[in-house]
Amino acid sequence: MQTPSQQAEVHAVGVPLIEPAHVVALPKGQCFALIEGGNLWKVRMPLPAPDPDEAMPKDLQELAGYMRQHYVEAGDWWESQGIPGLQDKALPDDLLDDFKQMAAAEEAEA
Repeated sequence: MQTPSQQAEVHAVGVPLIEPAHVVALPKGQCFALIEGGNLWKVRMPLPAPDPDEAMPKDLQELAGYMRQHYVEAGDWWESQGIPGLQDKALPDDLLDDFKQMAAAEEAEA
């Protein structure tokens, strides 16, 4: 006597991880991103505080403009002079003293 064969069949079906409605429904400061080899992440970014701060730009457009003005190609970073305005100021004295002590210690070991 033979019994009918009973097997469970599993089929893989591709479905989208997110729909356009998911993207449109995101609140301000959130997005979806493909990070770390194409893995989908939901990202939350802090929005700028409305507090007045003279060091911070007034809005993100001003920040983006500043970044465009001061963009430095990183292809030959070892030869780059960087942003000249940042190199005009001398290092703090305590930092210079630390470097001198490190250099003296390395010379003593050699």
